[in-house]
Amino acid sequence: MTASVHLPAVSVRIGKGEKPLTCSVCGESFAHTAGLVTHRRKHSGQTPYHCSLCPRSFRTPGHLQYHTRSHTGEKKFECETCDRAFIMKSDLKQHQRVHSGDKPHVCCTCGLRLARASHLKRHMATHGHGKKEDSTDVGKEKLNVCS
Repeated sequence: MTASVHLPAVSVRIGKGEKPLTCSVCGESFAHTAGLVTHRRKHSGQTPYHCSLCPRSFRTPGHLQYHTRSHTGEKKFECETCDRAFIMKSDLKQHQRVHSGDKPHVCCTCGLRLARASHLKRHMATHGHGKKEDSTDVGKEKLNVCS
């Protein structure tokens, strides 16, 4: 006798890249209920995770954890090239581009390559881009697109 495992239908859809849950306020789509719940806090302003060291509060426990490190000074992500340390792994990854020369963000108007998405966004403003309607969601980042 073999055991069978029942997977909910949503798991099958997610495997195909579908996002069956939609925010009723802005229409953004999500694969998981937790993502939608967290997203709705942007609209409601709800910040249920409170810092015990200052008055700030946050939408997610991860944001609170990151913030708490600003009080403790904990920097657990260290660059192997220069020994500089960072609070977040993503900050380390971004820093490592200094050493590698990697510039993954490309201006679609003039071809300028930049290491940081925020620098691309600032640069795109020189071409008259940067309005909300000139951007598109790609993963969690907003990347500018040329009209």
